[in-house]
Amino acid sequence: MAVVVNPGLDRSVDKCIRVYSNQKLWMTREVKQLLRERNTAFRSGNHAHYSTARANLKRGIRQAKLDYRRRIEDHLDSNNNRQVWQGVQSHQFQDPGAAEGDATLAEKLSLFFARFEVEPAETATPHLMALSNLTLTVEESKVKHTLRSVNPRKATGPDSVPARGMKDCVDQLAVIFTKIFNQFLALSNVTPCLKSSIIVPLPKKSHISSLSDYRPIALTPVLMKCFEKVRSHITSLLPPSFDSHQFVYRGNRSTEDTVATALHAALSHLEKQGSYVWMVFVDYSSVFNTILAQILVDKLEDLGLRHSTCMWADTHLRPSASAPAPHRALC
Repeated sequence: MAVVVNPGLDRSVDKCIRVYSNQKLWMTREVKQLLRERNTAFRSGNHAHYSTARANLKRGIRQAKLDYRRRIEDHLDSNNNRQVWQGVQSHQFQDPGAAEGDATLAEKLSLFFARFEVEPAETATPHLMALSNLTLTVEESKVKHTLRSVNPRKATGPDSVPARGMKDCVDQLAVIFTKIFNQFLALSNVTPCLKSSIIVPLPKKSHISSLSDYRPIALTPVLMKCFEKVRSHITSLLPPSFDSHQFVYRGNRSTEDTVATALHAALSHLEKQGSYVWMVFVDYSSVFNTILAQILVDKLEDLGLRHSTCMWADTHLRPSASAPAPHRALC
């Protein structure tokens, strides 16, 4: 996939911008122009002209600092944490550089994160004639809307296709991606290159004592993140008689609704004299990695979903032979 997209994204016009390590954050184009005028007046030898240019520079610097202060205060007042953090990082002119890699630690983390992986049973590929009744397709307008809503700062995956390029070239890529997505749905398959991911271990605490203190963050291709929006089509096919206590992947339901429902049931029962409540909270470790795809497919078919859609979900959840850490977001 990267072979198709990247050559088009690499065709750009280079622009050289000179940045000094001691450049102040409040330095603007107007201040630079006043600085050049001050230097020109100094070299001219005209004392009156130089005095005026120096006074203008002082006023310009004072105004630039005031504008920068107001801009930072506006970010704080609007709770724009990203802009505030970028301003803090801009004070650090020295690049700390990349940390030295440890191949042994990387191998241990790879085995630890994949400890729940099981070898899936071989399943027969559905025949094309059996897929003739497929109705789940994506429209080009939906693909365009999804690509336009991509966060341009989203990290790239193993394909190295930037989100900014996909968002800027949406009119050229939407037609191609629509055909690719519909081909995946028609064949009930997902290409392995889109299921691969880069696992970035982030520490959960300041002092690491075991491998469980790392949280694995999967960086998947941006295109696959867009394709996963098809989940909304699948959830829309769920029957209205679905379990009322199912809160995951249900519209207008959240974790707060789960807590409120549990508390309401417990408090309503406690209003009866001599009653008590036992509540058990279960926290699954790597819950998305422990789901057996075949059992999930059987449950989806029992809910009335088409066999081809269930087979696509099964293929999406199964690990790829070429990727040690497949992405499992649809569960």
